Amino acid sequence: MLSFITLIIAYTAMSMFKFPRDSPGKFSDANVSLWRECLKAFRTYPIIKRLIPIQLLTSNLALFMPFLTLYATKGQHIPLKWVGVFIICIKLGIMLSNLLWVPIGNKIGTRILIRTGIIVAIAAIVLNIFAHDVLSFSVAFFATGFAFSALRIGFSGYILEIGPPEVRLLLVAIKGTMLLPLYFMPLLGGWIVDAMGYFWLLVLGLVFFSFALFLTLSLCEPRKGDKACGPIKL
Repeated sequence: MLSFITLIIAYTAMSMFKFPRDSPGKFSDANVSLWRECLKAFRTYPIIKRLIPIQLLTSNLALFMPFLTLYATKGQHIPLKWVGVFIICIKLGIMLSNLLWVPIGNKIGTRILIRTGIIVAIAAIVLNIFAHDVLSFSVAFFATGFAFSALRIGFSGYILEIGPPEVRLLLVAIKGTMLLPLYFMPLLGGWIVDAMGYFWLLVLGLVFFSFALFLTLSLCEPRKGDKACGPIKL
């Protein structure tokens, strides 16, 4: 009930946002096919086809993150009263790491945030696998929050750096649409837990993130004007 009330307040506040209008003389051509624009963006910025699989494998740590507290309480028999502490550790990891990731992203680039976030996520999974008490789980959850923040900032910044301002909204929309399978990751995680248990879910998470780390080797660096990032002249 409290969650419902806070979400209603947030939705009401969001509905009061005022968005800037287009400048005079600026118009959108209704005859232009959105489908053609998307295909053109794919050809002009082919790096998107490499970025999407990486984000599907890692984004939001969606495969295993919803089950970490269940693994701690049911798999390792940690008392339920500590779940709140674990959630606080995740939130602290997210908030405190922003002080680190944002300056790194601004000065060096967002590709390194994606790679670092994946490495930290792998470390967090390993910590969860070997955790057996409240302290070790607290550290593992803190590392999970660290990784979550790095990936969120890294992926968001990367897609914004690829194209010029007039193309960014389209690129963000394409990426958001192609990430639809991401929302089914918790269903896959739940099926794996039912079939094989929490341990093998974490092992599969290691496989996913290790493969994603390998795929990041093919990512270009938009900050350095890498031609592989696009735009490619058609």
